[in-house]
Amino acid sequence: MVDAKLGGVVAPTSICDLLHERSGTAKTHRDEHMLFNRKNSKHFESLGIASVMGLQLVSGVVVGFAMGYYLDKYFGTKPWLTLIFLVFGIIAGYRNMFREMQRIQKKEAEADARNNAEKD
Repeated sequence: MVDAKLGGVVAPTSICDLLHERSGTAKTHRDEHMLFNRKNSKHFESLGIASVMGLQLVSGVVVGFAMGYYLDKYFGTKPWLTLIFLVFGIIAGYRNMFREMQRIQKKEAEADARNNAEKD
């Protein structure tokens, strides 16, 4: 690579870049290695959705347990309200996770329908 501004040779960022530049495949190869290209963005979106679903499940359990624990302390009904609210928290967490999965499936079905309509 020659830098016109400096009038000298600029070192490539990696050996891989140098080899692909010499073979004429530099642009296509760089696109494959980019972190946020279209191909990888779908993977990041899936990772984000999975982490949100996990957080929803855990937060439901933690909130249910905390509510039951403090209500037990207030009313003096030691394990019962903690257990009841823990079960409610687990149910709420799974319900939120189930709703998120339904939303994802609906979104994918709409995208598939659009892709099929474009092909026809």
